[in-house]
Amino acid sequence: IETDGPHPLGISPHKDAGFLTVLVQDDDCHSLQVARHTSDNENVAFEDMDWVTVKPVPGALTINTGDMAMIWSNGKYKAPLHRVKTDPVKVRYSAPFFYNPGYSTFVEPLKT
Repeated sequence: IETDGPHPLGISPHKDAGFLTVLVQDDDCHSLQVARHTSDNENVAFEDMDWVTVKPVPGALTINTGDMAMIWSNGKYKAPLHRVKTDPVKVRYSAPFFYNPGYSTFVEPLKT
C-alpha cells in the first residue's frame, strides 16, 4: 500500500555498539534497512544514502556485527549502519539478542 509522503522512522540510523546482534524478524513486515557501504558515503547525509531493505528469510536469523566485532577484527568485519522504517498498515515484531562481552573486557584489535 502506497501512502503520501515518506514513512517516519521507527529507529533512527545507528550501528550496534556490541559484538553481535542476533535478530528474529517478522517475516511479513520488511522494515529493517541497511545503508549500502561504499568508501564514498562516509560523509553523506543519512537521507541521501542508498538504503537496502533486508527481506527476512522464513526460519532464518539476521545477524549484525557491531562495533566490537569491527575493532577485534581490525576492520575486517564492518558494523553496518542500519535503521527501521515504520509501516502504516503492518505491525512489526522482532526479537533481538545482543551478544556482548562482559563490561570489564578490554576491546582492542586482535593480533593477526
